[in-house]
This record gives sequence, structure tokens and C-alpha cells, in this order.
Amino acid sequence: MKPLKKQLSKGIKTSRLIFALLLFTYIALVLDLFFISVFVEVFNVFTRALITCILISIPFIWWFVDLRPSIQMVDSELEKTEKNEQRLQESIKTIHTVTERYRSLFEHSPNMICSTDLEGNILSVNPAMEMAMGRSREELINISYKEFVHPDDLDRTIQYNEEVKKGHSQHFEISVFHKEGHVVPVEVTLFPMKIEEEVVGIYSISKDISREKEVTQLLEKTQQKFNSIYQNTLDAIIEINHKGQYTHVNEVAEMITGYRKEELTQLGIKELIAPQDVDQALEAFNHVLSGEAQRVEVSMIRKDGEQASVYVNAIPVYEEDGEVNVISFIQDITEKRRAENEIRELAYKDSLTKLPNRSLFSIKLNEAMNRAKENKESLAVLFIDFDNFKTVNDTLGHEFGDEILKTLVEMMKESLRKEDVLSRQGGDEFLILVEGVNEHAINQICERIIDKFSQPIELKGHEVFITPSIGICVYPEYDVNSSTLIKNADIAMYLAKERGRNNYQYYTDALNDRIIRNNQILKALRKALDKQEFSLHYQPQYDVVTNELKGVEALLRWNPEFGFVSPAEFIPIAEETGLIVDIGEWVLKEACHQAQQWRQSGFEPIPISVNVSARQFMEPKFIQTVSDILSETGLPANQLMIEITERVMLDIEEAAELIRQLRANGVRVAIDDFGIGYSSLSMIRSVEIDCLKIDQSFLYDVMKSEKSAILLEAIMQMGFEIGSRVVVEGIETKEQVDFLLDKPVIGQGYYYSRPLPVAEMEFKLKDSQTKK
Repeated sequence: MKPLKKQLSKGIKTSRLIFALLLFTYIALVLDLFFISVFVEVFNVFTRALITCILISIPFIWWFVDLRPSIQMVDSELEKTEKNEQRLQESIKTIHTVTERYRSLFEHSPNMICSTDLEGNILSVNPAMEMAMGRSREELINISYKEFVHPDDLDRTIQYNEEVKKGHSQHFEISVFHKEGHVVPVEVTLFPMKIEEEVVGIYSISKDISREKEVTQLLEKTQQKFNSIYQNTLDAIIEINHKGQYTHVNEVAEMITGYRKEELTQLGIKELIAPQDVDQALEAFNHVLSGEAQRVEVSMIRKDGEQASVYVNAIPVYEEDGEVNVISFIQDITEKRRAENEIRELAYKDSLTKLPNRSLFSIKLNEAMNRAKENKESLAVLFIDFDNFKTVNDTLGHEFGDEILKTLVEMMKESLRKEDVLSRQGGDEFLILVEGVNEHAINQICERIIDKFSQPIELKGHEVFITPSIGICVYPEYDVNSSTLIKNADIAMYLAKERGRNNYQYYTDALNDRIIRNNQILKALRKALDKQEFSLHYQPQYDVVTNELKGVEALLRWNPEFGFVSPAEFIPIAEETGLIVDIGEWVLKEACHQAQQWRQSGFEPIPISVNVSARQFMEPKFIQTVSDILSETGLPANQLMIEITERVMLDIEEAAELIRQLRANGVRVAIDDFGIGYSSLSMIRSVEIDCLKIDQSFLYDVMKSEKSAILLEAIMQMGFEIGSRVVVEGIETKEQVDFLLDKPVIGQGYYYSRPLPVAEMEFKLKDSQTKK
């Protein structure tokens, strides 16, 4: 541009120089003409002057008419050229700025941007696309977009590209493959890349919509769930003006309220809302008028006078005149609330007995403790566990057990006051809350319960004995929290079990020592077999008349690391935890092994008696276990006497079959502690037994009561008549022996011998043989 300007300036200067020379020449010619005319006097003065002026003006006219405009035009063009150059520079600067902005947008856009040629090969990509696809720029350039489009979307994508080639932009959704193989849903916009109105390529802007898809799917699922629950529920819609009058309603509103539309539009909030909720409804209504949406639950009075629980969602509606009206969307949730109340009740009620469960009992107990504290009164928690229920449940089945539990509940209710709270904690454990009582009143309640269960329960052709063990803790004698109060009553209940069951005991601080002791025993008992801490002692049995040794009973002894533990202390724990099964099998095997050793040592064979718990006796493999032990030890079956208690006979039919199998294999069977258990007469009528062992409690009373003596003689006579051996346990004095001398019975007790270890028992065996 600058060289052109210089050339134009130089040309103007040259033109001006030529003009000046011509002007000078012209002037000279004019002067020459003038002088000639003067001297020749051809023209007059005026004519000469006129001619001279015209001649002089001609160059100037030419200057202004011809050359000057050209020069001005040149100057004007030069000025335009300078402005065009300035505009060009500004345009270049603008193009540079736009280019930088495009590059920044391309590089930093969160969306995927790429360009392709008309064949679909990628020409450029931005970092967002690299990241979204998991591929580098080098991996993407020059490959076809078809390589990562999902096959299900490929044909459709190709069609969209064809439309873009025709100049039509496209917007659609497809799925593409990430480099790692997972599918990425994307939203794509395609538009043509044009040069001079010719489509030379395609631009693509894509957005990863994975999150949007997840949210949409979640919303759809939520909506589906909502629709599935409420698909048959429609909202009532009521429009209310700023004065609180109903102006428009729908048909559902008629159905919910029982009013026709014409009737509803004559009513207002106060007429339709239950009195107890009017203040709440008006407060919510005023909040909506001030522009705040409200959600409330109120009771609505139907036309028939019944109340319905409704959920109201109210929103403000602004009218053109500035007034604010209210639209209420109303759901009838009467059934829902009723169902929720039932569910809430179920959450606090035992499903079988319909009694309050542990959670509800704790709530009621806390409330009662607060009342007792305010009124300075006492309350008591009674923890009841039924002693024989587990055996009934195991032998007669859970369905029978459930029916028994219902019966137990009804029997307990008959022994309680109306205000007392009876709760089932689980299994056969129950809690009773009694308020405003002293120790005498508590004792009366417990005695009524125990007396209620003193008779057998007859149910579905079965007669069962179930007795309660009751633990008691009194508040505020023990000022503790509710959970500790229940725990203390539970501890007292175990004391009742230890003291013979079917009784009640109060919690004392000393009971904690017992709990610690029981925990110590249980922990050690689990390892006793592995540590070989058990041993057997043997108590001989003698013919009362001839004083001959007739048998021996194997008795379990346990000496753990912390000292001797009585069988009366650890055997109940072993039975309760199920450890008695393995321990009982060890006892049976050890006793048979010892009896066989004595036989092999030349001692006269005598039957050895082994106690078997009800839990062990009812094990499915018990008969096979006995047979295997006899085979393993070599002891003849008729030398083994299995002693079972009457507890085993709860299910007489099953017990009778097991006894029959044992006796068929040659094993003898004895009923231990006869007379103090369950259904003694019906039991011995139903089964055949080899030995009847009379409980020692009968012998203790025989010297004090003639009635007891008569009863003992009757039991012995019954044993003789059914052809079984009769053993009287607990003989300790000469007086007791004298009472039995004329009876063909066998005696066992400390009068004859305490339980002996193996070595001492062998002396007894030798002495018996010597006397013969």
C-alpha cells in the first residue's frame, strides 16, 4: 500500500512541474503577442486588454477544470486507501481474536468437540473428547467415528451424517464405547462445515449424559414405585379464595367429602376441617397467602359426620388483579393411617400371643418408673420362665408348643389384675409389670400364678406339666434403669430354677456372685472334655434283705482348674446349653468300658446303671450310639441299665418306642426319681421297664408321716406287680433300712456307701465275692 502512495505523490509533483513550464511558456507567448499587437496596433486597447485577460485566464481555468479535480480525486482515493488499510488491520486483529476464542472454546469446552471429513474420519478432537472416550488424540485422529458407535445406533448415526452432508444440522442421542469397553450414552449435535457454501466436513458437539440417564432412570423407578402404590388414588383439588371460601372443586373432592360441588362451594375451611385442626389449617392457609407453599395433615369432617385423615399440599396462585388464591391437592390417607397404626401396633405386639413385646414393655416400664418416682410408690418386674416348655416343644413339636404358649398366656391373665402388664419377651419367657404394690401383694400374685399351673394341662389329647419359675426385682428398692431392672429379675428367675423350680425368688445383690459363678462354669464346661477333667464314681446298690451287691450306678464328677463343682450345679447348665449330649456319651462309653474291665478282671458281672438326660435320650442317633458303644467296649447289653427320668415321658408314644428298641437290643431300662415327675401311673401303664427307682424324698418323710409310709409301700407294690426291680434311693439311716427289711427291694445311699472312685469300688467288688 505504501509504494502505491509514493508513486501517486511523485506523479502529482511531475504534473505540477509540467504545468508550471507550460504556464510559463504560455505567459511568454501572451506577452509576445501583446507586444506585437502594441507595436503593430492591429487591435484597439480594449480588445487587446480583453484578449490578454482571456489568454491569461485560460491556464487557470484549465487548472481548476481539469487537473485540480484529478488531484483531489487522487488524494481522496489515497485517503480511502489509508482507511481501508486501517480497516484491514482491524479485521485481521478481529480474526485473530475470534480464532483465539474459538481455540480456547475448543480446548476448554466440557463437551466433546470433533470434526470429521465427509467420509466420517476424525480430523480434530478436543481434550474433553479424549477424556470421555478414554483415548488419546493420536488414537482418535484419522479413525472413523463408526468404530466406537454402538452397533444398535450405527445405522441411525450414518443417516444423521448423511443429512448433515446436505446442509441440515442434526441433534440426537446414541451410545458409544469407551476404550475400556463400557458404554457411554451421549447427546450429539451435528452441523455442516462449509467453505463458500460447500459442505466440506462435519462438526460434532457431544455431551456425556450418563449422569442424566442415571438420574432419569432413578426418577423413572421412583415414579413407577409411586405409581404402583398410588395408581388407583386420585387427589381431590379444591381452590380457595383469599377469604377462605371454596370456589372450585373436582369430582374426587366430592367423593372424599361426600358433598356435591354446589354444596362445597358454599362452605369454607372452618366448616370442613375438624375442630381440633382448624387452627393449624388456618395458620397454613395464611402462610400460603403470603407466598409460602404448605404441607399439612389434618382431619376432615365428611358430610356423614365421619372424620377422614387427609394430606393437604397447598400452593399460592397469583391472579392478575393482585389477589392470592390457594389451590389444595388433597389425598385421603385414612386407610393409610389406619394401616400404619396397625403396623405400629404390630411392631409393639408379639405376633403369636398379641401381648406387648420387649420394646413396648420397656416403654411402659419407663413410664411406670416415672410415676412411681413422682408418687413415691413401688413397682415390681416379674420375670417368668416355664420350666418344662422346651422339652414339650422339642418332643411334641413347635405347632403344639405355640398352642401351649397361648394357653399359658390365658392362664396367667386369670391370675393378674386388669392394670398389670403382661409381656412376652420371646420363647417361653414372660415379663409382668405390677404397680403400686408391696411385698405381700407381689407374693400373692406369684402364688396365684404357681397355683394356676399346679395341675396338668390337657391339650389335643396330650397331658403335660409345665411349671413357672419366677424372678422378682422391686423398684425403688433397686433404683436402676429399666433394662437393669429386667436383668435383675432375670437373674432372680435363675435362682428360682436352682431352688427346685416352680417357685419365686427376689433379686438380691448376692445373686450377682451366682451369675459370675454360672458364667465361670459354662466357660470351663465347654472345654472340660478336651481337658479330660471328668471322671466317674460308682455307688453300689445292695439287696436290703440279704445285703448282697446287686448293681452299681455310675455318677459323673468334675474337677476343673478352679475346684470341684457339684453335679447338681453343672448338669443343669450342661442340659440347658446342649453340652449334656457329648458329656452323656462320654459317661456312657466310660462306664461300659469300666464294667467290661471288671468282668475281664474276674469280678462277678453286675449291671451298671448310667443316667441319661431327656435331651440325650431324644437324640435321633441315641439308639445307634448305645449299640456302637456296646460293640466297641464288648460289654454285654444285659449288663447295661439306662436310667431315664419321667421328663422323657412327655411324649409317651415316642419314648415307649425308644424304650422298646433298647430292650429289644438287650439293654435294661430304669425310671429314675419315680413319683415326683409327670404322669407316673399312665407312664408305667404304657411302657415296659426293668427297674423302678423311687425318689429319696419319699423315704425322708416316711418316718414322720404314716401317710408317706403308706404311699411308699403302694409305689413299691406297684413295681412288684409289673415285674420290675424296685430300688429305693437315699437310704442313710438304720431306721430307714429296718422299715424296708420286709420288702424285696434294693437300697442305695450313704448308709451303704458313698459314690466311690474306681480303686475303692474294686475293694467293694472283692469284698462282695469274698462273702459269697
